Amino acid sequence: MEDFSNEIWKPIVDYEGLYEVSSLGRVRSVDRVVRGNYGHSQPKKGTILKGRVDKDGYIDIVLSKNCKTKHFRAHRLVAIAFIPNPSNKEQVNHINECPSDNRVDNLEWVTCKENINYGTRTSKMVETRVQRGILSKPVIQIDAATKQVIAEYRSMHVAERETGAKDSSISRCCYGKQKLAKGFLWKFK
Repeated sequence: MEDFSNEIWKPIVDYEGLYEVSSLGRVRSVDRVVRGNYGHSQPKKGTILKGRVDKDGYIDIVLSKNCKTKHFRAHRLVAIAFIPNPSNKEQVNHINECPSDNRVDNLEWVTCKENINYGTRTSKMVETRVQRGILSKPVIQIDAATKQVIAEYRSMHVAERETGAKDSSISRCCYGKQKLAKGFLWKFK
């Protein structure tokens, strides 16, 4: 059971009087009066919002205002409310690299470059892509002018290492979203 005794709540910017975010990463609606059917006012009790975990492991929260809904990542709501950002850095990093741990003491503002270079994130991304089979599919490198096969590689990752063509560009070529990568045509074997 979590200890919520030291939890601090602050209003969410642009949603004051509707929602609050806590130092532990939770989001709640606040008690308020809403217009019910036929224009009657009725009290509405505030509740803790559950959110959902997206494909990358982040908690997605849906907030509503004036009948319009908007999606937010919980860690950004926490950082905006609790962490000063004097350098105007654009991204929020999870210090322990757990995307669902949105406690204020686990978050920090970072630049895009700082976030990419932090911890094991880059190697985890490559590992995930390999596990999903995205980088492990065999590919063929083809001369763009002669249409002759130049080389075969057991994976996009190996092709990137040996040719200097980015695996993401090779992938886009193989899926027909891009014509050339590093001046060559690419196809799945």
